[in-house]
Amino acid sequence: NVGGLSSLSTVGGYFNIQYSNALTNLGGLAILTSVGTTTSDYFQIYGDGQLTSITGLLKPTGKLVSLSGNLTIAQNSALPSCQADAVKAQLVAGGWAKTYSQSGNITCTKSCVGTSCQ
Repeated sequence: NVGGLSSLSTVGGYFNIQYSNALTNLGGLAILTSVGTTTSDYFQIYGDGQLTSITGLLKPTGKLVSLSGNLTIAQNSALPSCQADAVKAQLVAGGWAKTYSQSGNITCTKSCVGTSCQ
């Protein structure tokens, strides 16, 4: 549970959420707007085996629009790849143009509808 971070609106460096096997969602990060101040400041969500939702980062609930460095959302075996791609798309819409890595998440067998696999 990241509810204790519900007042976090900016991270001035890198932000790494890794190997938190009890974590199921990132709803507590709804007011996070930006991560990093330099291109070496990255945002990584990696190896969280029970993570099923990162929609708390996405509009209209979430407010993440700025990332100074790279984005990695990988090896989250319960997370639909659609959600990882939606975070990337939201950042790109705000002008972000860094490296995006996504693998080891649930691959949609047919297609993505919003943030859900069909």
